[in-house]
Amino acid sequence: MRRRLRRVAYAIDLSFSMASSLNDRSRSELLREEVVRSLKALPDGMEFSLLYFAGPCWLQGDRPDGAAYRAGKVPKARWRFAEPTAVAIAAEDVVTQPLADREMGTDWVPVIAAALAMDPLPDAIFFATDDPCQNSKALLGYFESLGPHRVPIDAVAIGAPGSWGRSLAAVAGASGGRFGVFENGRAYLGRDAIPFMGRQFDKAGAGS
Repeated sequence: MRRRLRRVAYAIDLSFSMASSLNDRSRSELLREEVVRSLKALPDGMEFSLLYFAGPCWLQGDRPDGAAYRAGKVPKARWRFAEPTAVAIAAEDVVTQPLADREMGTDWVPVIAAALAMDPLPDAIFFATDDPCQNSKALLGYFESLGPHRVPIDAVAIGAPGSWGRSLAAVAGASGGRFGVFENGRAYLGRDAIPFMGRQFDKAGAGS
């Protein structure tokens, strides 16, 4: 079923591990390119928001705040209309944002929490990462605390994830979203992504 979207939130992994290579390019470069392409394709009248993450979550024009992350704070994201000037500024931000320091790790919870705290809620969240959530127990507890919600999270692994891809697929499935893997220069969705969750990919999909 085709979705009718008015608002989309982009949850973009800029953790240190995104500097690693995939198909002779950095994972970060591949992801940034895809996000920029998506931004430029947004129709008039849509709204969007950029949320970056490593361990901390931060927003367009900002930088990661390790102290706020350790204090359990998440930033308050806002919507922007997809008009040419706003899209151009956002695209430039996506391209120029530096990667987070290695010690900040990768945590999925703050960025998902920030997206689901938006008012109004997103119609969909595009979530892309190359690393497992460093606190899987917190991730499970967070989703249990949410209960049923109606914001689909389309979750994409950048590179074959190996066994941790099951957690990412679970995030997508629990939210009614789609799961995919970007590998070999193309996207594999749904059942086509399942082979990339085999244990033979665990080392390659570790990201760091």
